[in-house]
Amino acid sequence: MQSVNPNAKKRRAILLGAAVLLGSLAAAVALAREVDTLFLRDGSVLKGYVLEDGQGNYLVYSQHYGEVAVGTPEALYLVPKEESFPFLTESYILIDAVSDVISTLQRDVPEREAETLAFNLLVSGAVDGIHDPGGAPVPFQSDPIGSLTKVTIRFDDLRAGIKKISVTTRQKDLLSVDESGATTFRIAYTLDQDGGIRVIVKHPCEWKIQAATPAPSHQFEGLIVWETKLKRQQNFKPTITFHAAK
Repeated sequence: MQSVNPNAKKRRAILLGAAVLLGSLAAAVALAREVDTLFLRDGSVLKGYVLEDGQGNYLVYSQHYGEVAVGTPEALYLVPKEESFPFLTESYILIDAVSDVISTLQRDVPEREAETLAFNLLVSGAVDGIHDPGGAPVPFQSDPIGSLTKVTIRFDDLRAGIKKISVTTRQKDLLSVDESGATTFRIAYTLDQDGGIRVIVKHPCEWKIQAATPAPSHQFEGLIVWETKLKRQQNFKPTITFHAAK
């Protein structure tokens, strides 16, 4: 990853200027609220507005860290902010066989009712942080309940129009190691309504996959993605088993 050169910045300025000239003020406002997510080979995850510069680079703009250019060989997978079919997207980063799994869980913000000051969420693991779709931090209170955490968020602490938030947690018990030394990742989902789900698992590149079920939608070096549509109450249990380290 490297800083964007002046020509790239100029191209970016031209593109944004053209959007404004075309009257796309609404898109400029949405830029601060909705962002793309770019997963990199080194394990990094960049959130921002992503464009391709036509010279083999992704240009990533963020109101938090400015602009960076990422060569397309360094990128593994791009989750666009706008999709024809909405997916519940959740990601998991495996560090090693014993550390907690770092997860990013997508949750809906409920409709605010009259005189309601806050809402609660129940999530798995210990909560490290919460962000809105533009990457801005969201204040919260957390109360551990066994392996779960109850999170309380004030409506007034959210920017107007925010419909979804991302909760970063550290989860135990998603990884197990058998007697042979093989490591297995397991997660289970049951949706309360018809919808789509996308599960992204980033693992060390040196971990060799023995089996992944069901068959992944996308598979790269160090990254596996499932995308599927589920009926209400249908179970979905993605599993990956890695060979024992030699």
